[in-house]
Amino acid sequence: MLCVADSKQDLKPESYRLEVVQVKPNGYGYHILRDDKLLINQPFIPAVSGKKAFSRAEDAKRVGTLVMKRLNAGDNFAVSQKDLLEQGVSF
Repeated sequence: MLCVADSKQDLKPESYRLEVVQVKPNGYGYHILRDDKLLINQPFIPAVSGKKAFSRAEDAKRVGTLVMKRLNAGDNFAVSQKDLLEQGVSF
């Protein structure tokens, strides 16, 4: 008997986890881990020139959660300035 997995439901979902991290001197970033291994280290606000950290932990959490949702869906996980504005992040 041959069994073939032909739907996404038959595949093991990735196990992603978000960690909000403090970035010196007074900012925040995030890590996304897959199966407890660091996949993305984002110490600065993505899509913004320069090295500016998130000013609030909640902003880092919202953007990190958006990236995780896109990873889980298999979508492009790049973040645009439009995404930042939609998440209420000032930059």
